[in-house]
Amino acid sequence: MRCFLPILLSACAASPSAPATPRDLESADAVAVYALPQGPAPVLITGGVASWAGQTRDLGGSVGVVTSADIDGDGLDDAIIATGRGRDRPEAPIAVWSIGSGGAELLWQTRTPRNQVTELRLRDGRLFIAWFSSSKDVSAGWLEDGQVTEIAAAHMGMRQLPLADGRLVQGRLYGEQPRSDGDLRLRSTDGTIAPLVSLRGVRALAAADLDGDGDEEVLVGDGWHSHYGKHGDARVRMLDGAELTDGRTIGFLDGEYAARELAVVGSGSAAGILVTGTTAVHWMTRDALGWAMTRVTPVTEVGNAVPYPDPSGLMVLVAGEPARLVPLETP
Repeated sequence: MRCFLPILLSACAASPSAPATPRDLESADAVAVYALPQGPAPVLITGGVASWAGQTRDLGGSVGVVTSADIDGDGLDDAIIATGRGRDRPEAPIAVWSIGSGGAELLWQTRTPRNQVTELRLRDGRLFIAWFSSSKDVSAGWLEDGQVTEIAAAHMGMRQLPLADGRLVQGRLYGEQPRSDGDLRLRSTDGTIAPLVSLRGVRALAAADLDGDGDEEVLVGDGWHSHYGKHGDARVRMLDGAELTDGRTIGFLDGEYAARELAVVGSGSAAGILVTGTTAVHWMTRDALGWAMTRVTPVTEVGNAVPYPDPSGLMVLVAGEPARLVPLETP
């Protein structure tokens, strides 16, 4: 099994000797994963305090985004956690932390009018980040050596995805006018913006080579509506082609109003897609008709879920009361 973007670990699990079984952990508002030589390990975060392997650290704010990334080149992923303003900590700054077997390290800290991070991704060994630089504008850039180099900004562009060729996919939750529909855009390296087909606002983005042709496809969780509980559509769409104009809808989350997170596990025909909705975590795998959607386990509207390549088999780590590890059917 190959482990990769966006959250699956660079230390792959050994071949399973027995089927994975569900496991309950302590309660957690949010979860993350880091790698040890023998396999993955969980980070549980409650009230802004992270706990892992007998250690704790107050992260100083509410969790916004998590990922896993090998940022020091040791071959093992650390848990990368962005915190900021939240209900319990309205004055908290933006902070980006790395947590691994060696402890916790503060990678970046700053203050903005909104103090929220919306995106963390590893791309070609560098950490990509998007954050609210004003009350409505989201900037994006590269975090290296404690400094961020901004490359772009978009009004309510909360989801941004760097492509291998330097272009940037920008998913906007809302448009320029209050409560107007968001959209999807492709930003070229010269700053030119081209619209992409989407259904209203975008809540999630991911990229992976899903057909084995050597080029990445882009996955989009769109369908967001300002009256989301009544009119939101939890849709998963795939975009292909040089200009991302070859698109098709590959899944709907029944009974949900948003696909909040997308994580691709594996590659090519063996890839699966982990989709975090507003009430449940779903697992998408290929079947004779395209993509099958399986409801895996409940999740809250604000809880997160991350892939967890346990030695006994692929699992998903889900925040909640309690947090839990739930097996996934391998594609």
